[in-house]
Amino acid sequence: MTHYVFVVTSLVELRVPEGPNLYFPRAAIKLTLDIGTIADASDETVLRFARRIGLRTTRPGAPGSGFRQRFAMRAVERLVRAIASESGTSRLAVRVRPTSDANQLVVAFPGATAVAPRRWATLWHTRWMLCRRPTSRAR
Repeated sequence: MTHYVFVVTSLVELRVPEGPNLYFPRAAIKLTLDIGTIADASDETVLRFARRIGLRTTRPGAPGSGFRQRFAMRAVERLVRAIASESGTSRLAVRVRPTSDANQLVVAFPGATAVAPRRWATLWHTRWMLCRRPTSRAR
C-alpha cells in the first residue's frame, strides 16, 4: 500500500509588502504557511524529511511541541534557501517567525520585482511537491 507524506499542507497567504516593512527596509515577499502536518507527524516521518532536505543532525522534539515548531522553522528556512539557489540566487536574507497560531509560520525574504512573487509561488509549490514522495508501508 502506498501512503503519501505531506510536509506542509498549505500556503495560507502570499503578500508582497512594498517599500519598508516589518521584515526588510525594501519590498519583500511574505508567505504564511500552515505547518500542522509536520507539527503533528511522527518522529520517524520528521527525521526522514530532515534527512531528505539536508538537516542531518537534528532533534525535532515531540509532536506539537515548541521544539517541533523550531524544527519546522529551520526546515522552512532551508527549503527557501534551496529554492533561491535553484533560481540562481546565491545569497538570500530569510526571516522565519512563528505566529500566534502554533501551526503557522511566516516566512519573509526580499523580492525585487512584480514577477518575483508569481515565480516564487510556483517554485514553492513545486519544491513542496518534491517533498511529497510516496512511502510504502506493509500492513
